Amino acid sequence: MKAAKTSAAQKAGKTQTARKNTAKELRKSTAKELQRKGGKAMKKKAKNKAVKKKANSPMKVQSSKKTPEQVVKVACLGDSNTTGKFSWASFLKKNLANKYKKLQIRHPKLGTCARCEVQGFGYSGAKAGDKMQNKMQYCRQAIFRKALVWQAHIYIIMLGTNDAHQSKGQPKHVEKALEALVAKICRDVSHAMVFFVLPPGANSKRCTQTMRNIVHPGVRRLGRKLKVAVVDARLWLSCFYKPDLIHLNRAGATKIASLAADVVSEMFQPAKSKQS
Repeated sequence: MKAAKTSAAQKAGKTQTARKNTAKELRKSTAKELQRKGGKAMKKKAKNKAVKKKANSPMKVQSSKKTPEQVVKVACLGDSNTTGKFSWASFLKKNLANKYKKLQIRHPKLGTCARCEVQGFGYSGAKAGDKMQNKMQYCRQAIFRKALVWQAHIYIIMLGTNDAHQSKGQPKHVEKALEALVAKICRDVSHAMVFFVLPPGANSKRCTQTMRNIVHPGVRRLGRKLKVAVVDARLWLSCFYKPDLIHLNRAGATKIASLAADVVSEMFQPAKSKQS
């Protein structure tokens, strides 16, 4: 009996000890869980506090607006050969668009630019100069005033065809008239750069001789005087003209546009890469 009581007491002691150990482990696990949750809460609170402090700090807010791209404006001045969908001005627009489509270009005055914008300001029948200040003189036309208002960066001038081939033209006055035209451009558009294209025309022997002996030499002299480029497309063959041998066909217009695009490209310097 005594041995049985001792055995029962031992079993009861073991059970009580096991219960104590279980309760102790439960308290430990509960404490760890509370500590873990408390740590997360403290971290979250600290994070929220940091975000709030950052939001209230006087930092500059970055604008989402994009910086406007720099555009080089190219104005084409001339007569009927500078008007229309298939004019040299129209082909120049396409030519420059393709030339600089994937390139970063640098204008000496504007800095890095995104693209070139070309617009034609031609007037059918316009003359470069006229001793009697004829109404057809280009500088007297509203289209010329629009070209000045547009404030282009480059002005390309191709005038003199009507002065050479029309019976009442004054080819000897082309040089001075073009010089006066450039002076007006530079007066109203201080940042403007100018260059010339020798005017086409081969509808008669008189026209061709006038071009070779008077108009073209005068434009070249003016180019040297002003230190600007003069484009010579050498359009003496009929394959560059429509049947009247005055108005350019697609081949003639494309040739002028290509040469003019080369001159415009020389006015730009390749943008330096960040690595250099």
